[in-house]
Amino acid sequence: MRTVLLLNCLSEVDEEQNKNRVGVSDKCMQRVEKVKTMIMGDIELTPILGMTCHNDVQKKCADVSTQEEGAVINCLMNIQATEGALEPNCAKTLEEFVILVDPVSDVTLNHALMQNCGQYIDKYCAAEGDERGVMECLIDLEFEVEIKESCHLQLLSYKYFMSRSIKLDKPLMVACQADAHRLCENMMNEVMERKEQRPMGGVISCLYHHLFMEADMRVSDQCIPELKRTIIAQGESVNLSPSVVSACAEDLVRYCPGFHADKDDYGCLQSHMISDDKETLTPDCEKEMDYHAQLVAADVRNDYRSVSTE
Repeated sequence: MRTVLLLNCLSEVDEEQNKNRVGVSDKCMQRVEKVKTMIMGDIELTPILGMTCHNDVQKKCADVSTQEEGAVINCLMNIQATEGALEPNCAKTLEEFVILVDPVSDVTLNHALMQNCGQYIDKYCAAEGDERGVMECLIDLEFEVEIKESCHLQLLSYKYFMSRSIKLDKPLMVACQADAHRLCENMMNEVMERKEQRPMGGVISCLYHHLFMEADMRVSDQCIPELKRTIIAQGESVNLSPSVVSACAEDLVRYCPGFHADKDDYGCLQSHMISDDKETLTPDCEKEMDYHAQLVAADVRNDYRSVSTE
């Protein structure tokens, strides 16, 4: 019961911050930080997550020690990011849980991340300020230095959840929030009010589709660099692109069964777009894959303004 009250407090803080209101007490804020640490460390303290994901925990995380802080939740996050293999209700509840707790803003909440990436945080990211946080520093670092595989897999997990909610990607949120309210108003309102009905990642996908628009319907110059960064990240795995996963769900099951972090599902899907001797993709999937190709090509040329939607 106490944990439920703390979660309610956390929700109220989230609402207050979203509406830019004041009046949240220091005592409440202290309890929020404490509850985040508690519930990230022990799935049993979040009954709805524990119940919804019970089967997945038994099947996919059975060999994980429940005594290790945060091990079960970390296992679920990694499984969903690398394989997309959790049951739908578990995946949805887990995504909502991560958005609410927001371990992206405070990497110390995840014991496994600190254990596997701590050396890089200490060496390269310890001085990061609020504008570009430690997580963004780590993700950028992958392009600059060779990091160990265990850290890479932890970052892949975080990139998966960041691709599902603009609220978790703080630099993207800062740069593109005005565009999101202007161009994707209904979706953005649902996100900010925690009443999202559409597939996760809808706002980011909406912003992508406004990269190629004309005049007032185009995203701002301020937003474009951060969108480009997310496009590069999504190119690592189909599972990091919610719009492709949604549009190509049937095709992925039919032609490319089983997500995996090191599996080239983009290549698998593309082979059914360009080959005459293979069955073709569904219309929605082909359209989304064509659009994804435009995004990637535009990023390579570093010029979104030159790409046509025709």
